[in-house]
Amino acid sequence: MKKTKRKLVNLCLALFLALLGGVFFTAGNTKTVQAASRMVMLRGNTTYSSYDFTRDGKKDRFKATADSQSGYMKIYLNGIYKQRIFIGKGADLYWCSISKKDTYLLVMNYLYGGHELKAYMYSCGKFKSTPGESNLNKVLPFSRFKKVSGNTFYVESETAGYWRNPASLKNLPSITVETKFTVKNNKITCASWNSKVTGSRTFYAQNSFRTSKSMTKLSVKDGPYVRAGQKVTLNYIRLNRSTFLYQISVNGRTGWFADSQSIKFR
Repeated sequence: MKKTKRKLVNLCLALFLALLGGVFFTAGNTKTVQAASRMVMLRGNTTYSSYDFTRDGKKDRFKATADSQSGYMKIYLNGIYKQRIFIGKGADLYWCSISKKDTYLLVMNYLYGGHELKAYMYSCGKFKSTPGESNLNKVLPFSRFKKVSGNTFYVESETAGYWRNPASLKNLPSITVETKFTVKNNKITCASWNSKVTGSRTFYAQNSFRTSKSMTKLSVKDGPYVRAGQKVTLNYIRLNRSTFLYQISVNGRTGWFADSQSIKFR
């Protein structure tokens, strides 16, 4: 009986370790992304040999494992240890191809209070941050790589919900937006800082306020007038330096306004 119990315990432990190795770099809820040849999710402790990481047009052997120091992972390329990379509480890894020799290692780090997106390119024997990478983290706190099309990264971002939302969205659940980033000449730029709202979009104004036709002339209140209780559609969110700007539609007309404690929705 004791031997049988010992065997069961060892079997359960082996299964647990196998599962841990397979999901180590995944924390929280993971959303399904494009799993075609342009963007492929990579699992920890698994060797991949079908993708070019070194940008020479040839397939490499890639493996990522946990580091002895918490918050980091080790990268092995073609059987050789290359470097450590920060992953916070955990990370989702993707191989991405813009063109045959234009490939990237995309990483979504899970941090306290949000996510951090990283785009590494291989150069001079190391994975290095791609110029313009910081742009990927300038939208909303919880961002993820959604898909790749042509030379464009589609990034989906969310607010934290309710009390951590910007002032005008304080009474609303999480808002989801999509932002496009282009990759050209090994540099990442934002195609447009007007992030399209893709999740819940229809809300009701809690108070009356005026809007502007142009986001660059917010002092000119020539946009539609919104009455308390009126239904509005939230179209775009734009981070303008340290302030969020919003474009809404009401009765077929569009208008812009800046985030404010005096303008709220439900």
